[in-house]
Amino acid sequence: SDSVPHLLFSIYQLMFAIITAAIFSGGVAERMKFRSYLIFITLWTTVVYDPVAHWVWAAYSVTLPDGTTATEFGWLRALGALDFAGGTVVHITSGFSALFASRIIGPRPEPKGALKKKRPHNIP
Repeated sequence: SDSVPHLLFSIYQLMFAIITAAIFSGGVAERMKFRSYLIFITLWTTVVYDPVAHWVWAAYSVTLPDGTTATEFGWLRALGALDFAGGTVVHITSGFSALFASRIIGPRPEPKGALKKKRPHNIP
């Protein structure tokens, strides 16, 4: 769109990417070192988040050979996916990725010197 500057639109999209990384961090808290997390999030954002965001949110005008213009959409949006609040791009990608990563990494480590396993604090 000509009404929104490209830099402002990029910052707006970056906000969603950062929120997605923050949601993902809950699944791997205490399981990854911070440096490993930063490297993983950089790669994950490029390989997983960016393509899915394009598939769902992309909409751009294309000039056809006959001179008319048409609006093209990402393939999930073209199939009918509507994602107004980021449920698909933000929550599904971060949730499934956190689940996958936590299963691969394994359980959170027990604190040193712990006499017994941690118990959930919200169950009597």
